[in-house]
Parts: sequence; structure tokens; C-alpha cells
Amino acid sequence: MTLLPTEEVGAAVEDKIARLDVRVELESGAQVDVEMQNTKRRDQPKRALFYWAKTYVSGLRRGQR
Repeated sequence: MTLLPTEEVGAAVEDKIARLDVRVELESGAQVDVEMQNTKRRDQPKRALFYWAKTYVSGLRRGQR
């Protein structure tokens, strides 16, 4: 596996920044985001979806479906 950058910056200045705890790429090419929380957060499902979307989009290349 390969460690990847953990910060995803948006295209525009006003875009939200995603800071992942641990992000790796497996030999298969799949990317994995590992998040660790020490408190229960009510917004965790939304945060997980946001992080997943950022990770998914960052793996796409221009023109790729």
C-alpha cells in the first residue's frame, strides 16, 4: 500500500477543505480513508460522505467517466 496526501483542497477558494486522518492506495488501485474519532459526533455520517466524495473525485482523470 502507498500513503497518499491527506488534505484535499477545493478548486475555488470558498470550497471546503477535507483533512483525512489516514489515506492509502492499495495494490489494486482502490483508495481507502481511515478516520478515527475520540468522541461521538452527530454529523459523522455527513462528514464520512463528504470525505468519500472528495476521495472518489480525486481519483478521476480529466475526461474519465
